[in-house]
Amino acid sequence: MDPDRTWTWRALNLDVQRGGISEDGRVVTSAGILGGVQPAMTIITRQEGSFDLTSLNGVYHLCALFYDFSGPELEAWWGTVTFDGAGNTQVTFERNEGGNFQAQQMTATTYTVAANGTATLDSIPGSTYEGGVLLGGDLVVLGGSTVNARDPGLIILIREGSGLGTGSAAGSYFVTGIGQAPVGYASITGSAAFDGAGALALGLTSNTNGGIAAQPPANVTYTVAPNGILMIDAGGGELFRGAITQDGCFGMVAGETTGAGNPSIRFFMK
Repeated sequence: MDPDRTWTWRALNLDVQRGGISEDGRVVTSAGILGGVQPAMTIITRQEGSFDLTSLNGVYHLCALFYDFSGPELEAWWGTVTFDGAGNTQVTFERNEGGNFQAQQMTATTYTVAANGTATLDSIPGSTYEGGVLLGGDLVVLGGSTVNARDPGLIILIREGSGLGTGSAAGSYFVTGIGQAPVGYASITGSAAFDGAGALALGLTSNTNGGIAAQPPANVTYTVAPNGILMIDAGGGELFRGAITQDGCFGMVAGETTGAGNPSIRFFMK
């Protein structure tokens, strides 16, 4: 780890992924930077504290990315998951399925939370995704599926906030992401500077089908609703939806939410 909290994942003396460690040291995120290696994205949360089913209760914002074997294609989801504190949820979501927008859908699912914070969510009947709840319960990260022959996926949940605004996302963040490219797939890693007034500057390195490239600096806009919904407008009709945590330390978006854009997910971390 570098003094600026940049984190590099090394294997066989090669830098495979790069990203960062959160200010409080509880979360790591990174994405692929090694040429010739397929795009990849990683989020790691510290296992600490004591939990039970009531640790997840109320409304959480949802962003997810799945690989649909039947396509084959990627699906980006955004919406909400409402936990009842007793093992049941209601999932309300829209999705971008291979560039095709799908209207709002609802499904009832179940969940578990172990004492060490390990959580599972039955996202789709027959599929289970497993991961962890961050201490305090504001952030949940799940991966899988842990059921054989079901769709791989990444699910990020952020607890619904209150009294937030565009100024709630301010300062320098690490950003990682993965999604569909015009041909094949791409992951990104780099920096995101939110100015607290709606302007977002991105400095990214991409891995597109194993090819590594520094992207030109990008300037986009964003808004934050009182309940924490984060909207990013990348221009040209490219809109992404997600959320930030109450303390502004973590954020996420998925989309594109309109038009025929490529499905993708992004994770932001102070």
